[in-house]
Amino acid sequence: LHTFDAHLKTGTFRVGDRITLADIVLAAYIQRALPYSLDAEFRVKIPNIIRHFETIVNQPKLKDVFGSYEYVEKIQYMFLPKVRSFSSPIHPIILIDFLPFSYDPAGFSVWRVDFKYNEELIQTFMSSNQIGGLFNRLEASRKYLFGSVGVLGEMKNSVISGALILRGLEVGPVINVAPDWESYAYSKLDLSNEPDKWFFEAALAWDLEVDGKKWVDGKNVSAGFLTGSPLLMTS
Repeated sequence: LHTFDAHLKTGTFRVGDRITLADIVLAAYIQRALPYSLDAEFRVKIPNIIRHFETIVNQPKLKDVFGSYEYVEKIQYMFLPKVRSFSSPIHPIILIDFLPFSYDPAGFSVWRVDFKYNEELIQTFMSSNQIGGLFNRLEASRKYLFGSVGVLGEMKNSVISGALILRGLEVGPVINVAPDWESYAYSKLDLSNEPDKWFFEAALAWDLEVDGKKWVDGKNVSAGFLTGSPLLMTS
């Protein structure tokens, strides 16, 4: 954005002296970002982009296309504790860059996942492979979910548990593409509830502990799901 802002300092439009598709694309991007990341403090850093945006969206032939827009003064962020030591390989992407935005419960839901037959688990590496197999079988739903599920405990004394974020409010339509999905129990988590929030964060951070059993290994599904997703939005 700062590069675009510097470019627009000496010109009204992105290219030449008339509106092109490049201007419309940039304006559409800015309109989508306004309520999520471009509060008053940030907007003062990109005055030329804001001027360009207002020029484009108020063009007579484009005004109805863009519709209304609203500037927010301050975005409320929900930061995770910085003291936790993360071992999950996805935490730089998810826990730092995306979870500062509050979770939107209207279109998404968060679920705890527990394997029903933990007494059958023997080697922890085999259990980890089992999780990987489940995630592979969820391939058809990858764009609708994200999560971390892990093996906790030790050989012949372990459990499989974790958390999933799903598009939609029911688990079945997303998960039932995997033939073995019913081998797991699903409990909806409420992120406004502190124990549920702790479980969710601990699962993503790979430091979850259940009944004294500590995280040994884990798998992540659909790390790319969050890129450009409205999953994590400002309130």
